[in-house]
Amino acid sequence: GGVVVARSFHQVQQQCQQSNELLVRRMQPSLGMVYMSSWITVRVQLLSAVLVLLVCGVVVFGRGHLMSGATAALALTFSLQVNEGLQWLFHGLVDFAVAFNCVERTMEYCTSLPREAAFVVSDREVPAAWPQRGSLEVKNLRMRY
Repeated sequence: GGVVVARSFHQVQQQCQQSNELLVRRMQPSLGMVYMSSWITVRVQLLSAVLVLLVCGVVVFGRGHLMSGATAALALTFSLQVNEGLQWLFHGLVDFAVAFNCVERTMEYCTSLPREAAFVVSDREVPAAWPQRGSLEVKNLRMRY
């Protein structure tokens, strides 16, 4: 269908260019999500590194009198595993916020947009004999593919 029409009107180059422009526009939000995800990952890893540093400080300065060797090993193991959990948590929160955007839009469309006109307008009723003849007159019609 569409390829035949584009070729018959010699619009193949223009259609390809328009398609490429639309694809680039469509990809921009995806690139933004990749950049945002990388930004969050760096911040979460920094937060996790600070947590591990604090735990290491407590283990080094509290050895012997504050905690035993087994407790120190357990604290270090858990502090290293927090990095993965925090990344999962923050990515989940971000994905939820992005997915919830469609719910916010739907609520906005349902509550704040003005209502459309009624299907039947009483002061502009169509005559019972309409249409009176079987012809159609079109003026200034513009079509675009």
